[in-house]
Amino acid sequence: MSSGSPFKSIGLLALFLLTKQLDFTNANVMRAVYTIFCAVHIAICVVLFEMHRRILKKHDKSTLSYHKKYQQNFMNVKSAAVTTTVFEYDQEKFVELAVKRLAVGVAILGLVHYKWGVIPPLLYQCIHNPMTVYDSPLFQIYMLGEKAIGELKRPFTENNPIMKFAEGVEVPASSKKKE
Repeated sequence: MSSGSPFKSIGLLALFLLTKQLDFTNANVMRAVYTIFCAVHIAICVVLFEMHRRILKKHDKSTLSYHKKYQQNFMNVKSAAVTTTVFEYDQEKFVELAVKRLAVGVAILGLVHYKWGVIPPLLYQCIHNPMTVYDSPLFQIYMLGEKAIGELKRPFTENNPIMKFAEGVEVPASSKKKE
């Protein structure tokens, strides 16, 4: 499934409508929100643990060569040739999913909730984070048993709008540093 899946859109729309009906000053509602948030994220941790176990178990030593794009600064995108194994590539993508995308998002949201008491984003994370895991190529390959072909072929396509924007912007010659 792509990140623009209809389930995600419908779920977020339903959640938006639901949050308009909830009384966040009611202690029972708050307890339910916290319970749902914790249950969803514990389930995500269990799924991630199992996915990591399967990556370790498979330990695919096949060689993978690709060009890794990285952003030097806001307007310059560079590319470097990388040769690695499928196992190392999957490990890198797993860390990117588990830590950079999920854990950091939950930590930031937790701080925002703690500091300002914002509630709806907690519910948003209960829809968004499971869909992020489901949409990841690693979940599709290791948990659903899909073959690594087509959209799931390594290296996975990056869906980074900032990187795509930076690739499309031409830097004027006058702004480039003279060597």
